[in-house]
Amino acid sequence: NRHTVGVVNKYGYTLLCRFTDLKPEKGIRVKVNKKKLAIFLVNDSVYVMDDKCTHQDVPLSPGDIEEYKGEPAVKCPGHGLKFNLKTGACSAKKYTQPVYASKVKGEIVWGKLRNK
Repeated sequence: NRHTVGVVNKYGYTLLCRFTDLKPEKGIRVKVNKKKLAIFLVNDSVYVMDDKCTHQDVPLSPGDIEEYKGEPAVKCPGHGLKFNLKTGACSAKKYTQPVYASKVKGEIVWGKLRNK
């Protein structure tokens, strides 16, 4: 089925969720194979990152959306570190969150989870 989470298209993008699953300024958790991802809809843009803080493995999907240095960021519910949704840069410089390119085609959110 071409609408099954985890399906990879010919361009190397993986099906993550339906766009309607996303709520503005909120995160959701999606599990693709064994990878847990946090997906956020902020200002009509979709952002995808690993759903565990690189500081202490706390899930980021329930975190609040805030601004950090003029960019959208998620605040870790564990210790309050902020991660830039675009770049993965952290308010504590020694941590970086893995982020993935995403695109919306029709009603489907796709993410580039692997290199091709």
